[in-house]
Amino acid sequence: MNAHGLQKKLLREADRASWKARRLIWQPQIEWRQVDAAKMELEVGRPRLEAYLVYLFLMLRGRLGGCKDQDARLLQEESITLHWWLENLGLSLPAASTLSENLNAVSNPTRDFIHQAQLRYILDEGLDDFRSLYLDSTATQANTERPTESGLITKLVERICRRGSKLDRFGLPNFDPSGLEELQQELRSMHREIGFSSGKPKKQGKVKKLYYQLLRRGGRACKRLERELARAQTALGHQDLLPSERLAGEEVLALMAADIQAIGQVRGAGSGGFSQERKCPAPKRSSA
Repeated sequence: MNAHGLQKKLLREADRASWKARRLIWQPQIEWRQVDAAKMELEVGRPRLEAYLVYLFLMLRGRLGGCKDQDARLLQEESITLHWWLENLGLSLPAASTLSENLNAVSNPTRDFIHQAQLRYILDEGLDDFRSLYLDSTATQANTERPTESGLITKLVERICRRGSKLDRFGLPNFDPSGLEELQQELRSMHREIGFSSGKPKKQGKVKKLYYQLLRRGGRACKRLERELARAQTALGHQDLLPSERLAGEEVLALMAADIQAIGQVRGAGSGGFSQERKCPAPKRSSA
């Protein structure tokens, strides 16, 4: 948490230097990214979130979902067990935004270290090590086909459009809303029809046709969203923003670019599955 706090302080110092430069007639170029954070120290400020709380809610997020999710937050607020546990420790339930910021600051190596420590504890306590497994020997015949490409494309387009409608928060032009709502409704409608028709032998032709239409519509949507994203990226390069604002803008545009790339990858996987008439038969189970 201290490293995260130092990074935020570095960004605040860069913003402060930028504001000072703007007040001067002569505005020097500020190389704020080259400031040595190792030489900075945290001072006394607002009480920081307890490390135990970060660990506790990191585990709860894995089970309940994100701390800003409405259902997960309701469970946290209504849980008598959690309420009494925190009260006995002299702690209280942090705000959702505070939790989200601190949980997102936990790096992947730290998560891996936590998991390894939990596994060592399980082995030391002689708990279930999954060396013995029980399998259901009931014979079944089933197959898995047409994975969730339709749902992935629909949700990715919705997320890009949602972020694109809020770019003005970073001083950037929002995506042109013309036709975007109709695009999302069309994708949702096709995805819903695919769900209703899947698994019905007489409607497999309809499912295949709907998938082709959705994949083709997703490709056209990618081109439109790429143009909108390029316009926002160009605007970011010409905007006079504070370092923190520019960094936030770069991060959100990078997330949107990754989502657009993901749509292309999902379309490629879906098209390949159709060309090969993909079917994944479930393995036959022998009696134990």
